[in-house]
Amino acid sequence: ARALATLGFVRARLLAEPRLLSILSIEIGLGCACTLLADKAARGSKFVAELDFALANQVLISLTNTALVFALCPAAPLGAAATGGAAKLLSSLPGYFLQSGSFSSAQRAACFFYKAAFFGAVGVATSAAGQATTMGLVHLRGALRPGSEPQVQLAPISQTAANYALFMSLSSNTRYQLVNSFEGRLLGGLPVYSRGLVSFAVRTYNNYLGSANWIWWARRRGLQ
Repeated sequence: ARALATLGFVRARLLAEPRLLSILSIEIGLGCACTLLADKAARGSKFVAELDFALANQVLISLTNTALVFALCPAAPLGAAATGGAAKLLSSLPGYFLQSGSFSSAQRAACFFYKAAFFGAVGVATSAAGQATTMGLVHLRGALRPGSEPQVQLAPISQTAANYALFMSLSSNTRYQLVNSFEGRLLGGLPVYSRGLVSFAVRTYNNYLGSANWIWWARRRGLQ
């Protein structure tokens, strides 16, 4: 945690959201657990035969949730304010579209669609990295254990990345914007002792819903 806090990108977000590392831990843990449960529910008796798909989803959700937490977290200014161009425009947007503050409707709408595009880019990067990692692990297993060839065929990296980018833009962006908006605007009004439990419950449901939606989408698109 201390090593991360020395990075300017992380430090700016820790100053704006002291719970950042806790949120990150919760999101990764919940994401992996909920994805595993959603995989088991969706695949049923085929779960063991399709274990490589489940592994791919575990790698993918870990990378994705890390990227999403940092992407949606507001950042405190550490240096000189942006003075012009796209940097100034982006710095004027809220961290999520319902963040408290004197933001205009246009700024909030721009935030939502900018994050959708950003999430799509994150989806391409994390999906490509996750799928490549999974393929590498599957091939390594085959090399170490001859005869343990995969029982399913993993989809090409480019096809998975394109579909995951679309999923991230439409589903993940909307869900995480709503979660952050709820926590930013309403969570503080709850009794202190209940905030952690409520946040945990909301993020658990969000992760399970997202995992189930992705598995449904991937299977419908012929990726799994």
